[in-house]
Amino acid sequence: MRAIVRRWLAGMGVLLMWPAAVAQEPVTFIDLFELCVRQPRVFLTVDVDTDTVQAGVTQERVKNVVMSRLRAARMNSSSGSGAFLSVVVHSMPTRDGWREHVAASLSFALVKPVQDYRDTGERWMGDTWNSDSLLLANGDFLMQAISEETDNFVREFLRVNESEECRAALRENAPDLQPVE
Repeated sequence: MRAIVRRWLAGMGVLLMWPAAVAQEPVTFIDLFELCVRQPRVFLTVDVDTDTVQAGVTQERVKNVVMSRLRAARMNSSSGSGAFLSVVVHSMPTRDGWREHVAASLSFALVKPVQDYRDTGERWMGDTWNSDSLLLANGDFLMQAISEETDNFVREFLRVNESEECRAALRENAPDLQPVE
């Protein structure tokens, strides 16, 4: 019996240590391009279509869930300048047997200013990070998926923007875009 308990505890120790290992994942050049921003706050835009509303997933409900996560991480911005997170939930009609479910497309995108430093110096807004999902779900499951995807975005965004690599990249590559401390 002791051997079983020891194996179980050892297994739990590995599982408990796993999130810490993920948090220390190195920040790559791609991570910096996708997520590193001068001011680590994002403005939120939400688009939910009418078919999705019939499943109980309203624009206000989605905005409240995502905004609460952004506020908790101190990432929300009330101004429309700088980076913004776009959350789009669209659904497609399903067959009669699936009335309580919607076939939904869930899309998260970080849109931020980008500049061609090498050739033209031109600046524009572009989505540099995105996550897309297709699901067949009821309204509650869809809201859970939105909540989990928001958590994934927050975790990745903070991992990159709290790194020394992000601060150094802003100092070296874009001196006019120094991080706000």
